[in-house]
Amino acid sequence: MGILRIRMAMLCLGAASLILHGCGGGGSGSATDDLAVTVIDGAIQNATVCLDKNLNGTCDLGEPSGTTDAAGKVILKVDKADAGKFPVLAVVPVGAIDADSGPVATAFTMKAPADKTAIVSPLTTLVQTLIEGSGLSSAAAEVELKAQSGLVLSLFDDFTNGSSVDHQTAGALARLVVVT
Repeated sequence: MGILRIRMAMLCLGAASLILHGCGGGGSGSATDDLAVTVIDGAIQNATVCLDKNLNGTCDLGEPSGTTDAAGKVILKVDKADAGKFPVLAVVPVGAIDADSGPVATAFTMKAPADKTAIVSPLTTLVQTLIEGSGLSSAAAEVELKAQSGLVLSLFDDFTNGSSVDHQTAGALARLVVVT
């Protein structure tokens, strides 16, 4: 009888271990990914950044969100199941700080495609807007916009981190998009 109880106890412990492992129990796994985002025109401080899970163009309660630091950076905690599926929004309020031009006088929103969320800028906003209007992929939308604008740099790069003519041209186009 004692051996039977020991075997039953071992069986129960094994089953409990499998159940906890399958549920991510014990704290060893994570159901979220860290999504690092940088918001630029110049680096934008105090922008609200979110994953637009319901695709309504606003940051809603329940959507992963955060506020950018002085370098325009924020890390969102995104459910693994949502990673790469939804665009990222950056809501820039009046009073946010643009590292290039100072306090923001007029609020605006920028966005980035679901598969290219590391940088949110006026240029990524152009790409996402074209995607929404045409159904193109982010790569195809970028090719089309680069052909129209004459830009050589990727529209998903941080154009503030360079001083070449290409970086300056991208920055000038970005400022024009924000003003417009």
